[in-house]
Amino acid sequence: MKVEPKPESPLTISDEKLAEYRAGWREREARKRQERQERHSRAWQAVQDAARVLRESFGAQRVRAFGTVLHPEAFHLRSDIDLAAEGIDPLRVLKAWCAVSAVAPEFEFDLVTPDECRPEIWASVETEGVEV
Repeated sequence: MKVEPKPESPLTISDEKLAEYRAGWREREARKRQERQERHSRAWQAVQDAARVLRESFGAQRVRAFGTVLHPEAFHLRSDIDLAAEGIDPLRVLKAWCAVSAVAPEFEFDLVTPDECRPEIWASVETEGVEV
């Protein structure tokens, strides 16, 4: 019995075309990785600038960064910046958050203080946060 070759499917991709697609995919992934790294660098600069604003304008005694900004490999194009500050008058926290948000409008900021933060979150800030 003679076996006839199966006809080419319209979905069959040549090896050359497949290699072209793979190269394009690798190129896009490399660009995305580079964009994430550059964004993380800008985010870390924003962390330092925000900490300076919190200390100089709002009397923060201690500022810590936490969350994805501490992990460049996890920091993506929609990541926010998490900051924890001690020593800010509770009545000025909203103004402090507004000032921090104006430092780098490209990023969303979360600002927590021990006065308004759940104890388990603050414990995490204490153990995992990095003083800025």
